Amino acid sequence: MLVHFLKLIRIKNLIIIAATQYLMRYAVIFPILESRGYKSQFSDFNFFLLVLTTILLAAAGYAINDYFDTKTDLINRPETVVVGKHINRRHVMTLHIIFNTVAKITTVKQASKIGKVYLNELLYELNSAIGLGKKFLNIKKHQISEMQREFLKNQFDGD
Repeated sequence: MLVHFLKLIRIKNLIIIAATQYLMRYAVIFPILESRGYKSQFSDFNFFLLVLTTILLAAAGYAINDYFDTKTDLINRPETVVVGKHINRRHVMTLHIIFNTVAKITTVKQASKIGKVYLNELLYELNSAIGLGKKFLNIKKHQISEMQREFLKNQFDGD
């Protein structure tokens, strides 16, 4: 089961993504900052959260891609299919939701550090990610547009 899970989330690709982010931080960004007399204000823990968020979003994307491409993959590459054969389709969807939700939470943690968290947008996006959307928040279409305008206004006025 673990082997199939790692195949589903494409663990090799996730390792490359994380390694690339850490190499950029320590081999490119830090030397440039130090050569100009600056120091990173982004802690190691916050950088870890950034990498974790990227990894979770990529893993969620790989899982949902395999979920929707199962029929095509059964025809073109039947030996590579994991969804439905080794991992239940419902479990794949659940993993996708969990990964996206945890990524959203880590994003809020990061955004709060720079003061760019807007609760209305966050709740709408979070609930959309788990399939509840407007039903849970009871939001009308014009309210969503207003929230988007306010969100964009706050993004640029806050600087």
